[in-house]
Amino acid sequence: DGSIDSWGSDVYSQVGDTPSGTGFTAISGGGEHSLALDADGSIEAWGDNRAGQVSDKPAGAGFTAIAGGGSHSLALDADGSIEAWGSDSHGQVSTAPVGTGFIAIGAGYHHSLAVASDGSIEAWGSDAEGQVTGLPVESGFTAIAGGLYHSVALRGELPAAPFAPELTLADIAFLQTFDTDGDGTLDDTDNCTETPNPGQLDADGDGFGNACDADLNNDGAVGLDDVAEILAAMGTASPAAYINGDGAVGLDDAAAALQMLGAPPGPGAEACGAGGACF
Repeated sequence: DGSIDSWGSDVYSQVGDTPSGTGFTAISGGGEHSLALDADGSIEAWGDNRAGQVSDKPAGAGFTAIAGGGSHSLALDADGSIEAWGSDSHGQVSTAPVGTGFIAIGAGYHHSLAVASDGSIEAWGSDAEGQVTGLPVESGFTAIAGGLYHSVALRGELPAAPFAPELTLADIAFLQTFDTDGDGTLDDTDNCTETPNPGQLDADGDGFGNACDADLNNDGAVGLDDVAEILAAMGTASPAAYINGDGAVGLDDAAAALQMLGAPPGPGAEACGAGGACF
């Protein structure tokens, strides 16, 4: 049911302050602090806060994994970027790799770890026992874990998709927090899930917004005839022909259509099926 049990040393209330309730999807224990991931991908932290392990946790939702180190912690965001907080005594926080696409994280006592999308390993922080420089150089790893002064990694098949085919209620709740294109409309209701379409304009009413639908004749794919139709409407306010939603048809709309040439419209949540099946 996603409830948490904890036991053992409670010097810093890392046991006594365990959150009640259900629906948690992941947990991790640090040196003297604890972490949990709620159904919406928000982070709970409790216990030792001398280095900000509790109070400095990132706000917001959409996180997919957490890892507690000696006095620091890591979290993996939905886009595969890494958040790190807590003690930075050996650079285990400040030298975290930037970028997106990471698929797994791990935290040791004073070092941190991540697996990139190709299965290669990144390590940073304390290197007293080779925890950083001694990492394997191959790719194809899928999981990582940090010990006191050592680390372990698991080889395996990289996931073909970011989510399992059978979604739990927690997975669905998590999906409903996504806004992939950052246009202010969550993916489960966005008519262009990967292309910003702030006004949600859908001139032809097919469920795909103008920003991701240059298929003006609705034949299932963007063709030169669609581009020609946009060019013919140049300088007008034809709502079906302006792709960028600025209210006037211009060369930028034709250029956007050329970028979509041969592609079907979308993806968009409503047109993909109830609940945004295109995820």
